[in-house]
Amino acid sequence: MPLMTPAIRHGYRIATPVASITAANTPVTLFALPADGQTGVIRKLLIWSGQSGPTTVSIGDNSGPSGAFVKRLCDVNVAASSNLTLAEDVLPNWEFGAGTTILVQASAAGAAPNDVRVQAEIELFVGSTPHG
Repeated sequence: MPLMTPAIRHGYRIATPVASITAANTPVTLFALPADGQTGVIRKLLIWSGQSGPTTVSIGDNSGPSGAFVKRLCDVNVAASSNLTLAEDVLPNWEFGAGTTILVQASAAGAAPNDVRVQAEIELFVGSTPHG
């Protein structure tokens, strides 16, 4: 009996525009996945905090009731007035579904230059997901 090998899915990576968070605990769009069947996985996160104290950044999507924010990745704690880069070796492999909007929010934020800015590299896939 031949061994089963998993199908290899080929994706392509894009950089999102920078999302500027100016109000605490208010979700901001990081990237809207098209409804044409493309799904996405965040492969890199870049976070800049202009806050004078530490802040917590949460990433999720709009899959809750009436498009409400649902946290999908673990919180990221960012030190005051600092930059942080997280690569795919430390990020969970959560796949955001087609047609969802990836959202980001911070526990503290303010008008520029005290805003919290987030940019991501997302790998987009076309076709079936590993979930079926």
